[in-house]
Parts: sequence; C-alpha cells; structure tokens
Amino acid sequence: MSRKQDILHLLANEPNDDFLNYALAIEEESEGNYSEAIQILINLKQRNSSYFPLYLKLAQLYANTSENEKAIEVIHQGIPIAQHIKNKRGEGELKELLLELED
Repeated sequence: MSRKQDILHLLANEPNDDFLNYALAIEEESEGNYSEAIQILINLKQRNSSYFPLYLKLAQLYANTSENEKAIEVIHQGIPIAQHIKNKRGEGELKELLLELED
C-alpha cells in the first residue's frame, strides 16, 4: 500500500484529522496534483484556521501555480498565527517567501 493509500485509509476513520489532511495535501503535491492539494488545504483552513503548517504549504502551492496574490494573502493570514504560537522559524519562512513574491 502506498503512503497516499495509507493516509486515505486513516482518513476514512478520522476525516477531520488536521495532520492527516495536511499529509494528504503533501502527497497530492508530490504527485503534481496542485489543485487537489490546494483544495485540501483550503478545506483544512476552513475547518481549523489555527493549524499553522497549512499556511506555508498553501502559500507555496499558490506561488508554484503563479497565484502570487493568493499566496501573499495566505502569508499575511499565517504570520499572526506563527507569532501567536511563538513559531519563529515558521514566521521567518513565511516572511522569506513574502519577500520572494514581492520582488
């Protein structure tokens, strides 16, 4: 069974598990299914907007699909969450991506 199949199997029992949904988005991205990965992360964000890891990945996916305005919007949403949870590394990664996108 592939990692994606394992994740899907686990999600069948825990469809709202934040980490499993995030992991599925990563698998979709690795297969080149960017729109599916983006949709999974959008759904996760709607369900739990405080799940910080989704922000950098969603912004990266938007940037990779030339949707820079959406990427910048997601970054601006994620930075305060990183600050709130005191995730300096995550905050720095978001700010670094923001600088790249604004150039």
